[in-house]
Amino acid sequence: MCYLAFFVSLVVSLSLPRSNALQSVSQHLEDVGVGETSAETFILSRAHKLKRIALIVRGEAYRSDDGQNQQHSRDRNGSVPEQRSCTRTQTSGIVKPFEAAGVSVDVFSASYHTDAKRDAALVDVWNSTGALQKYTWCPEEGEQGDCAVTALRTVKKHIQKRGTQYDFILMIRHDMVIKTNAAGVAVLPEQLLRRNWDKGLWLAPFKMTQEMRFFGDRVPDTVQAFSPQYLELMINVSRQWPYEDILLELLKEVDREHTGYIVQYFADSDPAKFQNPLYDFCLRDEGPKAPQYDAVADWLRTTASS
Repeated sequence: MCYLAFFVSLVVSLSLPRSNALQSVSQHLEDVGVGETSAETFILSRAHKLKRIALIVRGEAYRSDDGQNQQHSRDRNGSVPEQRSCTRTQTSGIVKPFEAAGVSVDVFSASYHTDAKRDAALVDVWNSTGALQKYTWCPEEGEQGDCAVTALRTVKKHIQKRGTQYDFILMIRHDMVIKTNAAGVAVLPEQLLRRNWDKGLWLAPFKMTQEMRFFGDRVPDTVQAFSPQYLELMINVSRQWPYEDILLELLKEVDREHTGYIVQYFADSDPAKFQNPLYDFCLRDEGPKAPQYDAVADWLRTTASS
């Protein structure tokens, strides 16, 4: 159950005045380490004004697990059906929900060559959506940052050539499975539609659980959602991929009040360590919920019933 549901049930059930209830929730989340995010943001959503977004899908496709279920144990040995299954969760869990909400999606793919058959199959899946604007191939000798820069520059060139205006840019990975909740709703687009992108935002997916948060601003580097004004900054930051230091790098140029998290949750970049409500990795088992999540959930339930 995500924090949005906890917040709603808590505010409804508490006898405290609404503003006090929100303050109580927000204060406890600060105490356990959620960070500088207002509970108000996630209870009061507005009708969105979004018209068009850019979706970047970067990195290795066809990643497979050698049975160890570890972050660095995979290679590009997956089959066409396996990758197609993962990619279709991205089309059904991101492209279709935004389009259903009246938001156009332009897709930009950047990945590594595998073989002719699998390369073509990957492009074909995205072409079938009608949303693919450009696909490029990342330098084989490069690092993760080189592939991210390739993808980001493709979007920049598209904007310069076409004059397209995007409300925000969402960057994910080819090896992701986009999750849905118990109601069959993909949490990722549902949360992004709630945000006020007019003021300029840069969002990480969620906060690292305390066990994995070796420093205060360590965040997962798997998903980024950001206003177009930060596109050039993202290109510069990605030249040497910052991994979980990415928020630290952004904060050198961006005010903290313009940063945040897509969902209020505690997990790890790698869902095989601690699961999250946004995504899994293709062909990898999902791990448990982080202990910190259970502690906050227990506190919220106790508070709501007292």
